[in-house]
Amino acid sequence: MAGCAIQSPAPDRVPESCMAEQSEIERLRQLLEKKDALIHNQQVHQQEQAKELQATSSQATLAQVKLRRMATQPDAASTLAEVEVLMETFKSDKNTAPQQALQTQAQRLLDAANAAYAEDDYATAVDRAAQSREIIDMAQVQSSGKKAVGQSVTIMFQTPIPMRTLTDCNLRQQPRKSSALLSVLKKDSALTAVAYDGDWLRVQTEDEREGWLLKSLVEVQTGEL
Repeated sequence: MAGCAIQSPAPDRVPESCMAEQSEIERLRQLLEKKDALIHNQQVHQQEQAKELQATSSQATLAQVKLRRMATQPDAASTLAEVEVLMETFKSDKNTAPQQALQTQAQRLLDAANAAYAEDDYATAVDRAAQSREIIDMAQVQSSGKKAVGQSVTIMFQTPIPMRTLTDCNLRQQPRKSSALLSVLKKDSALTAVAYDGDWLRVQTEDEREGWLLKSLVEVQTGEL
């Protein structure tokens, strides 16, 4: 192109070499525009899929909540028995300190489930047992080591879990410490955990804010929601 800029051909004639270079530049420009459009379309498609998945998960969660509210004594007894078996298997594994902390949380919910069952509150018994199973599953995923380095995998809870903050903590936009800070939650703030990604929980606050915080900064609540 430098050569084309230096030369001063007659106004009615452009050197063929310059025309070829200009044609190649235009072709590359059009190629970049097509690639940019393709990337944009793929991003839009991924966002739409994520919204559809979240909507489907929400609908499934609501359906499960309705079923738990209609739980009978046999339903509660069966659910409790299943989670008791999972808990015993979980306890028999060689768990790390973070997993032992999750085990304590799961056991608290299971104890609350048994207490509700003893009071003939079968809906609450099934609900708390299901929440206990969610925490056990989260601990087992954490121990599997299947997540690739740098890979982000968000797993939705089928049963949202009531929690409270153990200290003042940062609510972030994404599950990483470098993510934008949304707000600072005060100690003993009530939350509902709806998903997890590694060491992070996606939570909803009582005033309907949503974001991510480290799961080591919260504990389960076993009282009524």
